[in-house]
Amino acid sequence: MAFRPHFEKFSLTSPHHGLRNVKIADASTIIRFALSVAWRASASSLPDMAEATLEKNLEERLKNFVLGEPIIGASPFPVSLTQLSTMGMIHNHSPGVDHKKIFGFDGSDDIIVKIMRIYVDGLVLHVHLSQIPQEHVSDNPLYLGSSDHALIPSVTYEASYQYENMLHLMRECHPALIEGRGSLPLRVDSEHRGNPARPDNPASSSAPPRGSCKPS
Repeated sequence: MAFRPHFEKFSLTSPHHGLRNVKIADASTIIRFALSVAWRASASSLPDMAEATLEKNLEERLKNFVLGEPIIGASPFPVSLTQLSTMGMIHNHSPGVDHKKIFGFDGSDDIIVKIMRIYVDGLVLHVHLSQIPQEHVSDNPLYLGSSDHALIPSVTYEASYQYENMLHLMRECHPALIEGRGSLPLRVDSEHRGNPARPDNPASSSAPPRGSCKPS
């Protein structure tokens, strides 16, 4: 595993959120892996990958990196990581396309970008498919390959989008399992509920929960 030897002290920024500062010797390998998964999900004809379909020009651009195009810096499709810091319900959610808000800084406007969300055990990868201003990505350790280290926001499972999404799916598919829980909270951002660890940590649009209990 690329991260194992290098975790530094866990810095809490709120009861459920934190940051990990991780040194990564070869970020391009992780970036290429993420772009490969995004391309394979989009190109797949499996019903489980229906929510990962991209425009053909994006799909072909991702394919070039799978075939070996050099990855320089953060690449044209910056990749960020979020860590779920507590154990949650086991799932097998497929990659899917979503949108999130990236907050502006130094007076710049907020922007909405398209992402591919990929689950890798306790890590959530965001492949940013929309163009992000270079000044936002350059030297920003939230994006792999932009710095000699990576800043990985963490969130407990209980405060994560994944938990809320699972509750929505359970309410749709197995309502008896969550009787007595009361109303479900609104989705606030992509992996974090409440205040993000940094102003540029993504906040999601009001997209519906992902997944379905219908047989594929």
